[in-house]
Amino acid sequence: MKPLVWARVVFSPAADRVRQRLDAEHRQRLARIISVIKNGPEDGHFAGYDANGHVLRQMTGADTHVIYRVNFWPIGRVLLIVWIEIRDWEPLESGSTL
Repeated sequence: MKPLVWARVVFSPAADRVRQRLDAEHRQRLARIISVIKNGPEDGHFAGYDANGHVLRQMTGADTHVIYRVNFWPIGRVLLIVWIEIRDWEPLESGSTL
């Protein structure tokens, strides 16, 4: 998939609520993550499918995790930010098979 440099960024209602509450540091981090996503939309880790069967991907920067998908709307390609989560990384339990 080509870069989405000119794609419009749209936030789901849930993601927008989280975005509105972010402090300045996390807003800057979110902007950098979105820039990375736009330059390599398929570089995010596979995160599952939405209710309509669209592929969801995750891109992470430090403690900021962004779930997104690329939509093809009449106005062109749109980067839909589905979910934003702020949390620290948690290691797998010891002895895990992963």
